[in-house]
Amino acid sequence: MLFLLFITNIGVSQNQAYLYKEFLPKSVVHNNEFMKMISQNIMKLGPIHPDLIYFYLEGLRYKTDNSIDNKTRSMVLTELQKIRTNYILKRNDWAQSQINILNNAKVNRKTLEEAKKYFKKLITENIVAYRSSGTTRENDNKVQKLEKEIPESRANSQDVTNEYKVLIDSNLVDCFAVIYYNSRGNKNYDSYSNNKYQKIVLEKEIIQNYKEALENSDLNIDNFLSYWYLYQGGLNGYNEISAADYVREIISSKNRNALHSGISFGTYYSTFLISPSIEDEIYISGMNDNVKIKEYSAKSQLGLFCDYSFKIKQELEPFSVLKIQVGLSRSTEPQKIDFSSGFLQEKYIVAGTKVYRKLEFYTHELNIQSLSTYMTKISSPVYILNNSLYLEAGLLFEYLQYKYELSYDYHFLYQISYPTVIGVWITKTMANVRDGDFNVSKKYDKFIVYPILGIRYRPMQHVFMYVGSIPSNVSIEISYNF
Repeated sequence: MLFLLFITNIGVSQNQAYLYKEFLPKSVVHNNEFMKMISQNIMKLGPIHPDLIYFYLEGLRYKTDNSIDNKTRSMVLTELQKIRTNYILKRNDWAQSQINILNNAKVNRKTLEEAKKYFKKLITENIVAYRSSGTTRENDNKVQKLEKEIPESRANSQDVTNEYKVLIDSNLVDCFAVIYYNSRGNKNYDSYSNNKYQKIVLEKEIIQNYKEALENSDLNIDNFLSYWYLYQGGLNGYNEISAADYVREIISSKNRNALHSGISFGTYYSTFLISPSIEDEIYISGMNDNVKIKEYSAKSQLGLFCDYSFKIKQELEPFSVLKIQVGLSRSTEPQKIDFSSGFLQEKYIVAGTKVYRKLEFYTHELNIQSLSTYMTKISSPVYILNNSLYLEAGLLFEYLQYKYELSYDYHFLYQISYPTVIGVWITKTMANVRDGDFNVSKKYDKFIVYPILGIRYRPMQHVFMYVGSIPSNVSIEISYNF
């Protein structure tokens, strides 16, 4: 019932006109287009003030009642429009007063600016333009007088008449508000029932619901402010806290909840954009120096991690939390690479001696059996998009460990030539080796430090998703924060 109204707001109903069907002119009830238009207008007027529903429907009656002369109809419709304008002016002033309260508050600036956006949405700009044209409440006696004539409090269900001869049924005003609050079609109007009492009860229940929801970070602030007229004197019974302070506290609570701390566990998938290299040396019989090889390997990995977040500030903002994450990933998918240095041939002269070397590989495979990555990441928020989405930057320390096997066979020829005293060159073979079927198991370790930038998103409470990139790879994480 009212709790459903509290959660979903009255705007969800697209058939508001049918709730007031018995009060509508018969000429519009059976016209679907008219009824749709009336529903839309009721949904717009209700959040300004539910009393306006009565004045709107009363205006429809005057427009469609042929028994009313044109002069009276024009006068009454004009005064009803002034009443509506005055309610909008009241909401504008109230919203501005709440913005002023926020301007004087000494709290996080981002929170204040976010809170003020909600109140700015309540200000109707065309009314502001109406004021700036010279017709203000300060210099328009009629509007000032009209403000006093709005029946804000009615002690009984008597019919009253203002000086403009607009008959106002106070009990029906309250009845329409009760229907609006209940959003039910089974409310039958009884001129003898005390609708004002029912209205007061429902309004107290609305206020109480919002008081109890203060700690609910998922509270819809727009819904809360659609009952702005109930908070003009503060939220009675709740230390007279203003709506501005209430909204600020809701946003602060959301920010505090968004600023998670404690331990998280998760999994991540990482793929290399720039493959890490394996650098090694292989032994060649007859060579004074080993042959160096350098090959690149690209592997995707799936890993596990845990992290701990240290809260530095109370609300989510740049550098408000320091996250330290440690993780382990491993890839066991075999990968074979033909390493380079497959052929070498060189000639040179040293101290009058000619040197000739030739190295030729027949097979030269690097078989990667596994790649393990041990990482530590230190990061912090640097730019806040909203409570659930922000940019994160930091440093990533990675320790890569390859396990692989080298398989190769080769032919190495090493000759020197030198002249004799009679001018004859003598060639001597220093090495002529044909060797093969080498299978050497090895490990290769590498330590890398990278800057990292990523986007962290919280789709629901305690659950986080992260996409980060460093110069060498991209990683995707999902985690749960305890």
